[in-house]
Amino acid sequence: MNRNQKIMDLWDKYYTEEYEFFKRIPLLVPDKFDKRNNLMLFIGLNPSYTENGVNSFINNSGFNLKEDDFIYKKGKNLDSNIIADLIKRRSISFNTYGLYFGKLRELSDSIGLCFEHIDLLYMDETKSKIIKDAKVKYPDFIKEQVKITIEIINEINPKIIFVNNKTASEIIKDNIKPEFDTDLGTYIYTLDNKKIPVFLSGLITSQRMIDEYSFERLKWHLKFVYQKLI
Repeated sequence: MNRNQKIMDLWDKYYTEEYEFFKRIPLLVPDKFDKRNNLMLFIGLNPSYTENGVNSFINNSGFNLKEDDFIYKKGKNLDSNIIADLIKRRSISFNTYGLYFGKLRELSDSIGLCFEHIDLLYMDETKSKIIKDAKVKYPDFIKEQVKITIEIINEINPKIIFVNNKTASEIIKDNIKPEFDTDLGTYIYTLDNKKIPVFLSGLITSQRMIDEYSFERLKWHLKFVYQKLI
C-alpha cells in the first residue's frame, strides 16, 4: 500500500464530524523522497489551512483542481492526476510562504546543506489548539500519522533534523527517543549506526520570529555540531 493511501485510510478509520480538518483532504506527500547526501530536514507540526491558499490552487491554470478535490468524504477515491497535483502543493508552498520557509533555508544555507521540509502530521488545520485537542482525544490517530512520518525521516536519512514547533518537538522526542548529547548540546537520533543531530525547538518563524542574536547563536551551534560529526 502506498503512503498516501495509508494517510487516506486513517481519515476513513478515525473520521468524526467533531473536527473540520476531517472534511478536508489531508496533506499528500511523494511516495518516494529523493535521497541526497547533504540534506538538512526541517519538520513542522502540520499544514496550515486557508481558503485563500486553496483558491489559489483552484484558480492556477497549471493545475486541474476543483473545489471538490479539497473536500474529504469517507471512502473518497482520488484520480491519480488529482493526487499528483495535490502533492505539488507541498513544493510550491516552499516558494509561496517565504516568511516561514525563508528563515529555515537561511539555516541550511549557513552550513552548506540542502533544504527539505516535511510536516509531522497531515491534518490541514490552522489552529494549533485543535491539533492539541485531537492529540488528547484521539492519540492513536496521531500515533499512526507519526509512524508514517518516521518512515519518511528514515528514508530521507538527513545530516541534521530541525523541528520547528514545540508540540512537534514533544511528539518527536516521545516517538524516536533521541538521546541528549552533553558534548554537542543537542539530541542525537541513531539510524543504522549513523548519528543524526536533532534540534528540538519552538517556532522560530512567522509572527513569533526568533531575534537576530539568538538566530546567530543557533547558526553557530548548527555549524559546530555538523562539523563535529562529518
